[in-house]
Amino acid sequence: MDTKVNTRILMFGAWSALFYPGLIIAGWLFMAGFVPPPLPIASPSDIVTQYQGNLFGIRLGMVITMFGAMMYMPLGATVSYFLTRIEGFFGPLSALQLMGAMGAAILTFYPPMWWLIAAFRPDRSPELTQMLSDASWLQWVGGLTIYYPALITIGIAAFMDKSAEPVFPRWFGYVSFWMALMLIPGQFIFFFKSGAFAWNGLLSFWFAFAAFGAWFPIAFWLLRRAVLRIEGRAASLSALPAHLPV
Repeated sequence: MDTKVNTRILMFGAWSALFYPGLIIAGWLFMAGFVPPPLPIASPSDIVTQYQGNLFGIRLGMVITMFGAMMYMPLGATVSYFLTRIEGFFGPLSALQLMGAMGAAILTFYPPMWWLIAAFRPDRSPELTQMLSDASWLQWVGGLTIYYPALITIGIAAFMDKSAEPVFPRWFGYVSFWMALMLIPGQFIFFFKSGAFAWNGLLSFWFAFAAFGAWFPIAFWLLRRAVLRIEGRAASLSALPAHLPV
């Protein structure tokens, strides 16, 4: 199996673990300037002022962010491939990983769409602009449960893998479970407009943002290492004399 798989596609999926957060940071953070987030208690006129002050940056930044959303698909496909090898067949973990990856892509795609709609007609009713902004932030920070299968399946697979060179070591299983726990405070933003559990709060936003940013580079390193091992085995087999059995 290892000698037949297209390792270039797998490697692109591994690199997507950097492309995904990289494009989000470029578009959502730097171009749109959405960090720090606006106050949940901001008035409609304050929200409109924010949009009018950076219309081009928000529009371009959200388009870049939507391209970032697409990058979770090859990442999820590569992870699912390795989970299939761990399970021994395309089993529940592999399928749930793909569904979680699609959920993450959807989660990352739709809030930028709402932000773009809000910025498309900055002269509309401020209350409507505020409603679109609210929808964006509430989904962006509070809709992360749809992403959980992508994390939890990796955590479970890390404990299932008994091979000599596991793709995801047990410690990364703990890291993935820890990240899932770090995202739970985001579910409280629907009940608070200020404090640590608001969408701009220390627990709901900043801790989750830090955990999110730390997990992907580690995942990239592990996936890239696993793909390079496959390439190394394929190269060794191709170097054998043709008359020797493989």
